Formats: sequence, structure tokens, C-alpha cells
Amino acid sequence: MNGYRVGVDVGGTFTDLICVTPAGEVLLDKTPTTLEDQSVGVMNGLAQLAEHLELSLGDLCGQLDVLVHGTTTADNTMIEMDGAPVGLLVTEGHRDEIELRRVHKEEIWDPSYP
Repeated sequence: MNGYRVGVDVGGTFTDLICVTPAGEVLLDKTPTTLEDQSVGVMNGLAQLAEHLELSLGDLCGQLDVLVHGTTTADNTMIEMDGAPVGLLVTEGHRDEIELRRVHKEEIWDPSYP
């Protein structure tokens, strides 16, 4: 990889960013999350990273090898119980899917464990 690698995590209060430069330098940044439009906070954070790198936002985005985006929005909604009412549609024969999520798994953090 010859370009920049950026990770973005949109939280309820802050949007956190990490950038690994082609030279291996690691930059961390944080910007307020914009709840009404989370893309604004993401773009603000990318602009801050670009400024630290002395690049334009367009140049940084043009030189990205990887951009990874994550969010805790759904987690926060579940924890705070303040989301919209939702339903679950499942394929015929899989109506127990919601219950299967509670099954014990010995290695819960190992995605390769069956």
C-alpha cells in the first residue's frame, strides 16, 4: 500500500479518526459528532487530518488506500432505548433467528471459531 489508511468511528459525542501515512506515521484526531447529519462530522475530521498532513481534503481522499468506517449509533440507540420502532423480517424457516443470538459460544471474540 502506497497511500493513506484512515479509520473513522462515529460515536454519540465525538467522531474519532486514525490515519496511517505511507511512511508509517500514525495520526489521531477527534471532532464533535454532528447527530443531525453524521457525514458532516466525518468530513470535518477528514479535513482536520488533511490539514495536519498539509494536504487539501481532495488530495487526502485521492490518496486513500483504505477508509474504514464504524459507528456506535446503533449500540447507543439500543442502550438508550430511544430509537424508532422496528421489526425483523427473516427467511421462512428461520423465525428462531432472534433467539439464536443468545446461544453460548466459547470463543465469542474469535471470528474463526465455528
